[in-house]
Amino acid sequence: MRPLLAAVGVVIAFAPACGPSTPTTASASPSRASAAASAPGDARFSPSDLPRILLRPDEAPDGTRADRSLAHPSDVDAFAHDVVERQALLNDGFESGYVVYFPPDSYFRKEPHKVTDVAFQAIAGLFDEAAGASSSLRRFVDDLRTRQMVGSATISGQGLGDEAFGLAGGAALDGSFVRVYAWRVSNVILVLVASGPVAEDEALALARAMDERTGRVGPSG
Repeated sequence: MRPLLAAVGVVIAFAPACGPSTPTTASASPSRASAAASAPGDARFSPSDLPRILLRPDEAPDGTRADRSLAHPSDVDAFAHDVVERQALLNDGFESGYVVYFPPDSYFRKEPHKVTDVAFQAIAGLFDEAAGASSSLRRFVDDLRTRQMVGSATISGQGLGDEAFGLAGGAALDGSFVRVYAWRVSNVILVLVASGPVAEDEALALARAMDERTGRVGPSG
């Protein structure tokens, strides 16, 4: 996926295709069976579910503001930064995406970015089957470790979704500190990115709020 919030130093993108990969770390929720492993045809969610799962404008975290123009659907061309990645997403059955941005207050005041600024973005990617979502999730996390972040360390994503990853470290673009939670529930990938001096418990609570909504969104078929 292309850089999402470069104006405030958050740059997280889906990985280009580089062949099959093995994730460095995963925290799979023991309470849910992996749809990718047990039911590769499972397709629980549809495009209309995505904005209901992600953080809403009225849930802007402290230090940020929401703007409805910064919450919108995204297609495969918006998610892919080159033709190789685009084809990898299509091969995995990518259907649609949705992105919500929460820039810092200084962004709206057109002030220079401060080291105390925080920013968040919530991302959803929908695939036609759980197996494809799992494949793209693992490739994405590998790319975070190898290209998009520097000095990354594993943080716990325990309890999120059917499989989950957490990383903290510097953004390769500008060194700003980011926390990233990326996880899958059935055929949807969810990502929560927190940039700046955001406490781990605050970022994880936002990710859990999104994850809990996946259980309240019923099957769309």
